[in-house]
Amino acid sequence: MFIKERSDLIKILSESMPSLNELSEDLQKQIAEQCQEQAGSFILTTKLAETNGSSNLTPVSFTAWLGKTTLRPLINNQARSFYLTIFGVDQAFISKYI
Repeated sequence: MFIKERSDLIKILSESMPSLNELSEDLQKQIAEQCQEQAGSFILTTKLAETNGSSNLTPVSFTAWLGKTTLRPLINNQARSFYLTIFGVDQAFISKYI
């Protein structure tokens, strides 16, 4: 599945278990189609460079766990903080939520 919106990336990486209904319609649709409402792990890959018209953003992939109504990134806090930093999230925000 591909994260195309920066807000989805921030939501997923800044919360321990974001609700699926808080994510963009596009990402919710991808999850519904590919996971068919079954819990389990899957790979999320960022596609922010393509949607923002920037070629200098390297795609990042990480594993996530799909629950009944939530999605959980399966990476430690240091990695979550690092990914948020790569994508230009303010350090004050990261310190508050990670």
